[in-house]
Amino acid sequence: MARPVGSADSPADVALAIGLTTAAAAATGWWLRSRYRRDADTDGGDR
Repeated sequence: MARPVGSADSPADVALAIGLTTAAAAATGWWLRSRYRRDADTDGGDR
């Protein structure tokens, strides 16, 4: 049987995938948080 080329099955590949996913999720969260704060600042401030 032929093995697929580029399969991610080693522990290092799994760790890399988890790390990249976590970093992308964190970056998205920080971007949304800063965007929400920016929008709240332009709404008039006092809430």
